[in-house]
Amino acid sequence: MSRGSELAALASRFPGWEAWRGVSGLFYARPAGTQDEPVRGEDLVDLADQITRAELRGEGGGTP
Repeated sequence: MSRGSELAALASRFPGWEAWRGVSGLFYARPAGTQDEPVRGEDLVDLADQITRAELRGEGGGTP
């Protein structure tokens, strides 16, 4: 699976979030349409875990 399709799969799993790969190679995500500090992950599995943790802390992106 390509990185683009992996990011698309992540976007479908977390529709309230925007995700991208930085020039450093790390992956980033933040609630869509915000300027919030992004969560970071070394790979997409790690990023998904970080998004889940942020949602559990109430840091946006989740459905009410």
